[in-house]
Amino acid sequence: MKYKNGTLLTKRVKHIITMTPNQLFPLEVDPHTQEPFLRLRKHKNIIITPMRWEDATHFVPIFNDPRVYKWLMRTPFPYTLSK
Repeated sequence: MKYKNGTLLTKRVKHIITMTPNQLFPLEVDPHTQEPFLRLRKHKNIIITPMRWEDATHFVPIFNDPRVYKWLMRTPFPYTLSK
């Protein structure tokens, strides 16, 4: 089985399994939380981290904004934190 770029699936899986921490570049790892993060090249003081449950409350007003909602395919409206 091949990927679109022509590499064999078995080679790709083997490559991922044998990755070293230096191969995570440009990702860095926070020594305290062990979370990966991405530091922006031109703005070193801005980092992008994985989403956290505490972030969910900040997304509710964004997902309920008509300017955003119209571009989302399967987000319920109105969007709430309930499942």
